[in-house]
Amino acid sequence: MSSGMGTKSAVFWLLPGFAISIIDIFLSIQSMVGILQAKTVIGYLAAVVVGTSLTLFAITSPVWGRTISSANLQAVRYLLLGIDIGTSVVGAIWYGLMRQPITSKIHLEKMHFDPSNTLATAGFIAFVLIVAWVCHQFGRAMATLVDASN
Repeated sequence: MSSGMGTKSAVFWLLPGFAISIIDIFLSIQSMVGILQAKTVIGYLAAVVVGTSLTLFAITSPVWGRTISSANLQAVRYLLLGIDIGTSVVGAIWYGLMRQPITSKIHLEKMHFDPSNTLATAGFIAFVLIVAWVCHQFGRAMATLVDASN
C-alpha cells in the first residue's frame, strides 16, 4: 500500500518531521501537565505518557488510516488526532500568545479569551495545524520508506 509519496520526498521529510514532532510532543506533554493538574511524580509521568502517546499516534496515523476499515475505529482515529491538536493549541497559546516562560507549567485557570487577541490566537492555531501536518508528513515518509524497503 503506497502512501502516495515518493522515496526522495520521504527522505526530505525525515529531518524536519522529526524536529517538529519533538516540538509537538513538548506542547502535548506540557498541556497534559496543566489538564491533569500534575503535582506528583505519578501525575507528571501520566502527562508524559499521554502527551507522547498522542503525538506518536498522530505521527503513525497515516499508517493506521490505511489499515483501518471500520467506521468506528476511523472515528476514534480522528478523535485522537483532534485531542492531539487541541493539546498543542493550548501549549502554543500558553507559551506563545501569553508569553509564559518555557519553564512554567500550563495553568488552564489562567487562560481566558480576549477579543483583542483573536488574530494572534488564529495565528497560533494555524501554527499548530502546520505542525500537525508536518507530523502527518513525517508518518507518511516513514511508511513510504518502510514500503520501499520491503
